[in-house]
Amino acid sequence: MHDTDDSPWDDAPTAATTHAEAEWTRLSSHFQNAGYRDGITAGKEGALQEGFDAGFARAGAPRGRELGLLRGLASASLLHLSRGSRGSHAQASAAQRAVPATSTALVREIVDALAAVRFADIAPAPPPEEAEHAHGAAEDGMDRDGPGQASVGLRSTGMSIEDVRELRARLEAVLREAGIKVDLDLDA
Repeated sequence: MHDTDDSPWDDAPTAATTHAEAEWTRLSSHFQNAGYRDGITAGKEGALQEGFDAGFARAGAPRGRELGLLRGLASASLLHLSRGSRGSHAQASAAQRAVPATSTALVREIVDALAAVRFADIAPAPPPEEAEHAHGAAEDGMDRDGPGQASVGLRSTGMSIEDVRELRARLEAVLREAGIKVDLDLDA
């Protein structure tokens, strides 16, 4: 007699067929999920790079340039003023001799304050919707100064871009009083 249980046309699946279908379903689901995750990751990276490029061009570079130029100008002014107050009266110009020591001290305070400013202090804060999506300190191991701001182990000086601009105004006033003419158009 012929055994009909082993017929390939039989509607009842065997254990091997059921196992193969389950394995196929599992692999298909696994690779579909992996592809989905890879697509999400690639999309986030692309959006992150676009956001970085736009933020850097709009705020990062101009603010960094402003801070750098202001630091350089303040340091050069301090050097100029301190040389005038240290030099002999024969070597110093009349304008340098007329500069009071308080001007040098004020410029030194401004230089010290500007030296303490970190870029993270003057960088614009992320919009609220971005801050909500920022990774927490527990997830990435970084300390945070505020929502979405990584401090990388450093603490904020508490300075803001407005504070830096106030230091700029103070420097302008001190240099004006000292009779030093400097073009402080740092926005160019």
